Amino acid sequence: AQVDCSQYPKGTTKDGIAWVACPRNYAPVCGTDDITYSNECGICLHNREHRAHVGKQHDGECEQKPIRIDCSRYHSMTKGDQVLVACPRIMKPVCGSDSSTYSNECEICAYNVEHQANISKKHDGPCEEETTPVSIDCSQYPTQVTEDGETLVSCPRILDPVCGTDGSTYANECEICAHNGERGTKVGKKHDGKCIEEVPPVSET
Repeated sequence: AQVDCSQYPKGTTKDGIAWVACPRNYAPVCGTDDITYSNECGICLHNREHRAHVGKQHDGECEQKPIRIDCSRYHSMTKGDQVLVACPRIMKPVCGSDSSTYSNECEICAYNVEHQANISKKHDGPCEEETTPVSIDCSQYPTQVTEDGETLVSCPRILDPVCGTDGSTYANECEICAHNGERGTKVGKKHDGKCIEEVPPVSET
């Protein structure tokens, strides 16, 4: 979709440089060139500066497109009925499209050959932990609203620990509902089981 650039003041400097006065709000949009712009006006500025014709793909940041790796540059050999890729022992971590971190690009090639997989590279550097909170159906638990407007949730007394997105362990899913009802928070479920405590590294004094 084309962006309506007429709403933004624009002009040209004495040196002939085109400018657009863009607001500084962050409302990311994805351009048709697969680049994320901080707001729609950013596309207008880019088009005016580069005499380009970038449009808007969608609101929100662009999704990272997987990067194909040229595996032909790595030496492979056949051993029996197996093909093995000889990878250099260098630590240059990359994140695969399966959200696993590989010690270098070649390790993805090796994995693909050994498992007949088709994993590509998401980005350089280790994968960030992408934890999508699991939504909890709180409507299954009986609730009552007090005169003060607090929501009280009656929870079963079972111990089935879950980890909340706030990093706290709750006795069961319902306890998260109760916590949100009492405090008006929006804690979700990170995963089943207790939260793994981040242990700070011990500094040797």
